[in-house]
Amino acid sequence: MSSSGSTSPDALAVGVPVQRAGYFTKRHCLGDLANAAELERRIGFAPGRLTAGWYVLFMVDRPPTAREFELGGYTHFSGSRQRGHTASPGESAEEWLHAHAIDILRQREKVAANFTVTGPERLTKIVPVTRTGVYWHPQPNPIPQWRLFDESPMRFVVHAFHKP
Repeated sequence: MSSSGSTSPDALAVGVPVQRAGYFTKRHCLGDLANAAELERRIGFAPGRLTAGWYVLFMVDRPPTAREFELGGYTHFSGSRQRGHTASPGESAEEWLHAHAIDILRQREKVAANFTVTGPERLTKIVPVTRTGVYWHPQPNPIPQWRLFDESPMRFVVHAFHKP
C-alpha cells in the first residue's frame, strides 16, 4: 500500500447515509473514538495515519449475512492476511480455515448471528480522510475485523468526524 498520503476527494458528511464495503468491526472494540493514537494502534494504521481526521460510520438497517462478508481475523492480519503488512504476507484467515477443513460458511454464520446494528456492539467502520497509508502490526491490542465484499456494500450512517 502506498504511503503517499493522498486525501479523499469524496468527503463524507455527519448524519448522511452512505453505502460502503470493506473492513468493519464492533464499536466496543475501538475504545475512544476521538483518540487518534488509540484507533491507529487498534486498527493497525501506522502512527500519524489519522492526522488529517477520520469519520466514524455506524452500520444501519441490518447486519450482513454470511454470504456478504469474509472473516478477517484480527487487525494484526493486514488485509485479512497473517503478516499482511510485510513484503511476503501469509495466508488469509479464510485460507487457513479452508486448509484445516473448517466450514467457512458455517463459521461466518456463527459470527453473523452475533452481529448487531444497535448498542455498544454495533457494527462500525473507521474511514480516514487520508485514504492511503502504511499498515503495521498493532501492538498490543488487535481487534476482530471482517470485510464486506465489494459487491455487497452495506448502508452506514456517518456518525461523527474527528480531527486531532
